[in-house]
Amino acid sequence: MKYFRSLAVVIWIATCLFFFLYRAQVFIESNSATFDEGVHLSAGYSYWSRGDFRLNHETPPLSKLIASLPLYLFKHLPFQPTGEQWDRSDMWNIANDFLFRSALPPQEVLAWGRWSSVPVGLALVVLIGWWSYRLFGLLAGCFCLGLACSEPNLLAFSCIINSDMCLTLFTFASTYCSWEYFRKPGRFWFILSGVAIGLSLASKFSALFFLPGLFVCWIILLYRRKNISPAMTPFTALFRLCLIATLALLPCYFFFQFPQFGQGLKQQLVRNNFDPPEFYLMGEISTRGWYHYFLTTFYLKQTPALQLATFLIVCSLITAASVQVLAKVSSMPDWLFLLVPPLLFFGLMSFLRVDLGIRIILPVIALHILVCGVLLCRTVFTRNRRFLSITCWIGLISLLLGVDVYFGFRLRGLELAYQLQSSSSDFTKPYGYDFWETLGDSNLDWGQDLIRLKNWMAANDQKSIYLAYIGTAPAEAYGIDFIPLPAWGRLAPWPEPQPDAVKPNYVAISVSCLQGLHLKDHEMYRWLLEFEPVTRLGLAIWVYDLRDKPKMRERIERLAEQVAHAK
Repeated sequence: MKYFRSLAVVIWIATCLFFFLYRAQVFIESNSATFDEGVHLSAGYSYWSRGDFRLNHETPPLSKLIASLPLYLFKHLPFQPTGEQWDRSDMWNIANDFLFRSALPPQEVLAWGRWSSVPVGLALVVLIGWWSYRLFGLLAGCFCLGLACSEPNLLAFSCIINSDMCLTLFTFASTYCSWEYFRKPGRFWFILSGVAIGLSLASKFSALFFLPGLFVCWIILLYRRKNISPAMTPFTALFRLCLIATLALLPCYFFFQFPQFGQGLKQQLVRNNFDPPEFYLMGEISTRGWYHYFLTTFYLKQTPALQLATFLIVCSLITAASVQVLAKVSSMPDWLFLLVPPLLFFGLMSFLRVDLGIRIILPVIALHILVCGVLLCRTVFTRNRRFLSITCWIGLISLLLGVDVYFGFRLRGLELAYQLQSSSSDFTKPYGYDFWETLGDSNLDWGQDLIRLKNWMAANDQKSIYLAYIGTAPAEAYGIDFIPLPAWGRLAPWPEPQPDAVKPNYVAISVSCLQGLHLKDHEMYRWLLEFEPVTRLGLAIWVYDLRDKPKMRERIERLAEQVAHAK
């Protein structure tokens, strides 16, 4: 019996990881370059090739070093920015040349970087499963592993060259190692805690806002110490942790480039004073953000299984069984490390109102999966539960995983634009409102749908199209012949117009343009919402038919003339 149980666990783990990797492959192949992937990849490549960290120093280097290392080792692409670009640290144009003018096709260059980032996400889902196993055994471990592998936000940001997944992995690892240290104090877990803290700081500066919650846990538990040396005072412990973290941080800057850490942090602190970003939520555009932004985003970007699991846990805690459930939670370190760091981080991010998408609070999602999985399994096996009741609960857990797996297969490459309502039958108007009315930016449209547009044009025999695309990727690099409309983000010069070209019959519009995000005139494309699009490509690019719509065509042509006159 023990052999078959072990075999079943191995098969389950292999199935979950295969499911994760399969979805990663589909995502990488079907999504074009997102807004700043080229910047991260080219900056990391410059670190390896020149040992100079001047590019993109407002983001720490670890994720960029990881993403660019295989490309540097095996492809040896020339990195030759112009002297002016290098002296001015012109990271955007350097990235555009590196990604779209290299000897390799841009999607192949991008795939090397993306596949290098996938192991970071894979390590995170394995660690989620392992910690849940340590907390409550095999059922919790298998359940949390399944939830993590089917979570669309974790999958999407594992397959994109960005710093958010590295931050999530190492903040989660620092919390886990700290928990292990207080379970069994010793040098090993103490040093690993410090190293994980250092690597989280080497991933993204927002790790600084995760550390207060983690340090609060350390201080409380050190004051309650039972099996820890009296010499390990809170001040001593935190000082040593910070020292180890600094030593772990130094190699990520190749030691001698460490001053870039301070310069990058300074730039992050002052950048919004000079160039305030625009945020989008529920049909509104703001440069100040909203305190409730992440609460709304967290709800809309959750999977049905996680939402239902959260609901069941709340219901169980307010019933007569709540005392038994709470008693089953083994010790104070469990509650502290599972709740304090994510809740405090969530609160700080909400207060700061850097409302750029769910990716900002990705560490909260990872710990939320762990909390839901462990508490739900503990609810199942609370004492005095009958066999039939336990069987029903296990069946419900299996159903939850089945729902997530079903929608995981159904999304297939659309994970970045996932919202709770994208699981509805028509993918367009769930619950009475459309996607563009709820979330924007990296929650929905990050410039990822050029490949889908090219495939749609080929399938419908369209040689050219009007295009309003918000993103840094040049559409012509993906073989798209287009007449440009006013948009935002393009780095390359506009293609020269062809005087004898046939006027297109379709217009493709980024959802961000429909929302008015980043445009001087926020209402420029809102009038298109009165018409029904022919298709929504990956939910981020909408295509409209101009045939038999002379007034619509006339307005589009006037917009195209604005770009032509601005060249």
